[in-house]
Amino acid sequence: MSNNYFGEYLAQLRIEAGYYDRKSLAIESGISNSTLTRIENGVTKKPAPATLDKLASCLDVPVEQLMKVVGYL
Repeated sequence: MSNNYFGEYLAQLRIEAGYYDRKSLAIESGISNSTLTRIENGVTKKPAPATLDKLASCLDVPVEQLMKVVGYL
């Protein structure tokens, strides 16, 4: 598992959901583009649960799935 597993996983989910650039997901989720960039680049390793909730709803995945990958569950 790479050091940036969650960031890579999130980028994959983003693309699979049809958000081909970070900015479109940032706008849709209400998360700043810079925050999303930090997560995908591995600078932010464990985003806040509220952030994961916003992302999960846009990516059409259960928030628990993201929380498990990050390590909350």
